[in-house]
Amino acid sequence: MDSPFLARIHQKENIGLNRKGARDIPSIEGMSISQTEAAKLLNVGVASVERAAVVLKKDDEGNHLVVPELIAAVDRGDIAVSQAAKAAKLEPEFQHKVIEAIEAGRT
Repeated sequence: MDSPFLARIHQKENIGLNRKGARDIPSIEGMSISQTEAAKLLNVGVASVERAAVVLKKDDEGNHLVVPELIAAVDRGDIAVSQAAKAAKLEPEFQHKVIEAIEAGRT
């Protein structure tokens, strides 16, 4: 796994779902590219970009829907994006338990 994967995506394009639900990546210039195009640019599979979008998804106020520690764990390479996407579907208290398990495994 490319450990700074989420950071590269988040910093480069800010992957997400637009309000119409179409999968795209709003860019700094106000243009958007598809997740397929993003995958090509980042040299990863489309599924990886889709999973990263799940992990980086934000609410209407711009807050991440996952606990920040989960994003940091992906960026450190402690958990795969695919596993983080699964954990992102859990309630925050269970996301914290995932982080605790990861941290227990590192010590």
